[in-house]
Amino acid sequence: MGGVQKKNQRSQEIPAWHKRVIRALITLLHIFFPSLPSSFAMDSITPTQSIKDANTILSPDENFALGFFIPPNSTNRYIGIWYNKIPEHKVIWVANRQNPVTNSSGVFTINSNGDLVLLDKQNNTVWFALNASTEIRNSRAKLLDTGNLVLLEHGEERVLWQSFEHPSDTFLSTMKLGESKRLRSWKSLSDPSIGSFSAGVNVAGNLTQTFIWHNSTPLWRTGPWNGRTFTGISSTDSEYFNGFQLVRGDLEGNASGGTYDYFRDSFDSRFELGPSGKLQQVRWDEEKRKYHAVWSAPQGECDLYGKCGPFGVCNHLFTPICRCLHGFRPKAIEEWSIGNWSGGCERRRQLDCNNDTTGGFEYSESNGGFGYSERKVLYSPVDRFLKMRMMKLPDLGEAIDGVDGKGCEYQCFIRCACVAYAFVGGIGCMVWSGYLIDNQEFSSGGEELYIRLPSPQNSKRTKVSSIVVAIMVLVIFIADVWAYYYWLHKAKQNGKQRRGSIMSLLGFLLCRKASNESIDATMLEDGMNQEKGAELFDFAIIETATDKFSNANMLGQGGFGPVYKV
Repeated sequence: MGGVQKKNQRSQEIPAWHKRVIRALITLLHIFFPSLPSSFAMDSITPTQSIKDANTILSPDENFALGFFIPPNSTNRYIGIWYNKIPEHKVIWVANRQNPVTNSSGVFTINSNGDLVLLDKQNNTVWFALNASTEIRNSRAKLLDTGNLVLLEHGEERVLWQSFEHPSDTFLSTMKLGESKRLRSWKSLSDPSIGSFSAGVNVAGNLTQTFIWHNSTPLWRTGPWNGRTFTGISSTDSEYFNGFQLVRGDLEGNASGGTYDYFRDSFDSRFELGPSGKLQQVRWDEEKRKYHAVWSAPQGECDLYGKCGPFGVCNHLFTPICRCLHGFRPKAIEEWSIGNWSGGCERRRQLDCNNDTTGGFEYSESNGGFGYSERKVLYSPVDRFLKMRMMKLPDLGEAIDGVDGKGCEYQCFIRCACVAYAFVGGIGCMVWSGYLIDNQEFSSGGEELYIRLPSPQNSKRTKVSSIVVAIMVLVIFIADVWAYYYWLHKAKQNGKQRRGSIMSLLGFLLCRKASNESIDATMLEDGMNQEKGAELFDFAIIETATDKFSNANMLGQGGFGPVYKV
């Protein structure tokens, strides 16, 4: 049975040279008989081979098709490219996104000037590739195996235009993205016109990262590219970007571009930007015969750009998810308490930077608790750096070339505006000035970020003062206890137990005074004199008045000892 299956499989396979011959014959048939049905599909559009409402052309490997399509719940028609061999027919590129054709009379063709155009029923130009003012000779449009539609001049000598330079919402293998070439979402699943979200590469100095924007406002970012992956994506997700390659410059002379070429088969994987602003990577599941999402962003609230505001840090494992960086406090307490963290945080104490760079540059490192360690500049008492681990590095950093990790700290230290630094493999030294925005703490992966804090000298003085005060209180307490026992011992020597009772009262008052820092000797004396006109008497006077504490003068006994009449 297996032999029969193999034989049938071999008999169904068509050699490549047979396919080329068949295509050549079909081309000749279409030249002489342009009214042939659409089942004779080709990979090119020529002045004599157009696409009408029911026609399509296929790429040479037949993985991609180009033609008219109608979105779900819509009657508008668009020219698009989609996957041909899968049931869902996912559209990856749309020509006339902003100008749909409202009936079945549209024609996609090469006009008399050699430009690729879409015409309506009245032959009005709905969409064009070049808007060429001069005639282009022998031009034709061809759908490649990569899914790229190209307009060629003089056979295949020169590419005049290509759809990969004007992406829609899908990023395919070998496609480039740059600052001027972005993915742009559909407005809805039924409307392929340009939506509110875009995604692309942003280059600032030597730092390159990918953004999702909501209109012109950042929604999410990957963090800087280190030559292998994006540093702002947690280690559990970074594997999905292993095939992503960024190159400096492209064929059109743009300053930057991104080339994704890990998946050699463009049919296997793609990135797409949805109408809600979610960027996801989908892969083909051969067993289930469908695409499924393997990664997406943003995934949670902490992924949203600047969720916790300036100098705030987000961690989805915490409740609440936002907190201030060490040494900072909420800028608006009331807003922070109700979960509005956009205002961010401010310093508890300002930096004392004075740009004093004299002397040698040395540092030490010590542990400072969970997730932190402290780096101190030894030669200067001005500022210190606190290390935060597993961080998504803040936005708006600046790269400094030619310095190592120690030199990076020095470069930040000598700049009073520098508030943090990091040294990352594949990037080098990065410094931040002004404020730190879009900070996130991962549970794994991430980078080490050193934030600048003021010198702890003032806090040391406070600690010393507290110790001095504590010692003084202790000394006073010991002196009072000693006085109590001294007088008690003296009373026992004189055989005056009742006198000792009076001394117990005085000792109690002394001890009580020592334990209360807010009451000093003067306050105690004034209080006793003011209450009911009471006066203080010398012990000898009391002894004489009571006839040396005679039992005959004793009125009774209370909790503090006997009470005598005078």
